Amino acid sequence: MRAVCLLLGALLMAGLWWLGSSTPPAHPLDWLEHAALYALLTALLRVGFRSSRAALGVALWVAAFDEVHRAFVPGQEPGIQSWLFALLGSLLASQLRSRRRAEDLPETVNLS
Repeated sequence: MRAVCLLLGALLMAGLWWLGSSTPPAHPLDWLEHAALYALLTALLRVGFRSSRAALGVALWVAAFDEVHRAFVPGQEPGIQSWLFALLGSLLASQLRSRRRAEDLPETVNLS
């Protein structure tokens, strides 16, 4: 399962790079798309790495490299806003996973 999630994460990263290489269609929900894709990436990497910090770190580095990459693509406008929406999506995915894991833990029993 871990290997599959890492492979899917790598494919998603390649897809993000490819999407960043083309001129984007204008639509008003670009920020939502950005947040959702990076939430998915973080969730996949979280399962693959078994670490929220590693998943969050890699996802945010990918987002940063994507913004730098977009600076060299005609028709693309890189900016901190896109990175912040990637951060938002990644944090949401990380928090949802952490909360779900905390709910799955058994209750402690007081033996005294």
